[in-house]
Amino acid sequence: MQQDSIGEDAVDAVTQPLTDLNLRSKEIPQVLMAAQTEPYDLAGLEECGALRGEVARLDNVLGPDADQPEERASLLNRGLRTGGNVLGGIIPLRGLVRQVSGARAEEKRWEAAVYAGVARRSFLKGYMAGKFCETAEEASIRSARDVLGMDRE
Repeated sequence: MQQDSIGEDAVDAVTQPLTDLNLRSKEIPQVLMAAQTEPYDLAGLEECGALRGEVARLDNVLGPDADQPEERASLLNRGLRTGGNVLGGIIPLRGLVRQVSGARAEEKRWEAAVYAGVARRSFLKGYMAGKFCETAEEASIRSARDVLGMDRE
């Protein structure tokens, strides 16, 4: 989930009040929905490549894991996010409005989906370590070395 998109941050900033009124919501990605129902499912993930692919799908929607460097948002992106919070703050009794409109329930649904996705990604990474699977980075380095004809050190 690449959050350093100026266009996306601008849309989020302008539509923050609509989100607070539960008039704008985002659909939860299928990979997170699946993680909620079967967080420890390994069907079709016997091979290391398939496991890496599933972790990559989760990384795509969740963003970097704790063991990966996170890209810093630009000053403009941070400003747009702050602007969204300010626009959302103009709604009187915002917390009550969010509760009554269902926006708080929507936020809770997203939090549960993200939690399940993080739990699944952690489980898969642990399972991969137990199987001695290469990480995506290690596989890329090995592939580059093979292509370049470099010996491993």
